[in-house]
Amino acid sequence: PDQFSRIVGLAESARVVVASVNSDVFSGSGDDFNGIVAAIHADVTIDVERIYVIGHGRGGEQAAALAVSRPTLIAGVACIAGFNRIPAGMIVAPILVILGERDPISPPERLSPIAADAVAGGASVDVGIVPNQGHTLIVNAALPSAIEWLLRHTRLRPK
Repeated sequence: PDQFSRIVGLAESARVVVASVNSDVFSGSGDDFNGIVAAIHADVTIDVERIYVIGHGRGGEQAAALAVSRPTLIAGVACIAGFNRIPAGMIVAPILVILGERDPISPPERLSPIAADAVAGGASVDVGIVPNQGHTLIVNAALPSAIEWLLRHTRLRPK
């Protein structure tokens, strides 16, 4: 199945609501995200303890930024074939970074050290490398484990 069909099927199995946002339109700002959550919540009852974000490529970078800007709203973030630096000492939502072993655009050799720096700075970041996957096809391979990982998390409590 295509990526959209795959995530819809996984969402139905997990009984979660999915909102797919075009990263060319979405700035990745916390205000944009708050608006999306409010719009969904106006139509559907959602568990505010379990709001998750998944992004691929540039969307993974935006998802990581949301982990920083909305750490007590978002329960977990999965970044597939995309990630960016997390400032040391920041409170961030838990992050899963999934990389393709053969990805020339977001290679593990470049992004794994950035994830390790985030961990050293106090962030909760797990990294997985999927063998024999490149930048695009990794999405279908990564979605089941990403959703499983996300569903194990609930949001951080504000201090």
